[in-house]
Amino acid sequence: MSTYSPVAASPKPKESTPTTNVDYVAPKGPHNDTPEALVTNFPNRFPETESKIFELETWPEGWDGYDAPRPDPTSIRRARSWAEDLYRDLSAGLWIKPHISADDCGEVSFEWWKGRKKLSVYVSPRAVEYIRVEKVGSTPKMEDGLIETPKERRKLWNWLIS
Repeated sequence: MSTYSPVAASPKPKESTPTTNVDYVAPKGPHNDTPEALVTNFPNRFPETESKIFELETWPEGWDGYDAPRPDPTSIRRARSWAEDLYRDLSAGLWIKPHISADDCGEVSFEWWKGRKKLSVYVSPRAVEYIRVEKVGSTPKMEDGLIETPKERRKLWNWLIS
């Protein structure tokens, strides 16, 4: 006959697990105009970008120290909508916070850099245009055009992050 002595279990060692930041955003409801993170561990990073876009509304005439017009309110609204659509297209791990500014025509501009690549997007009341630049060796390769569909928007983003 063997004797058995109960022994208190030792606590499990804490495992080091990498954290992944992924945004899952609930669509806007009829009484809520701010997308909300579905899980608090996965923050929604779009409000920071959105507030930078809306800051453009406060820029005065001559904001550049010369005679640049104020950013066009229609361009600002369209830029916000376009950026939100891009954000919703992506998983959060792929989101790169853009540099947001205006140009001397009142259009809103976004710029992203990744390695040797730069993507600039210009939003006016009438169109969304882009310039993409990639430095290959000592020569930059440039391409420009219009972004007219979600597919074109995603294709440019995939180029940037590839």
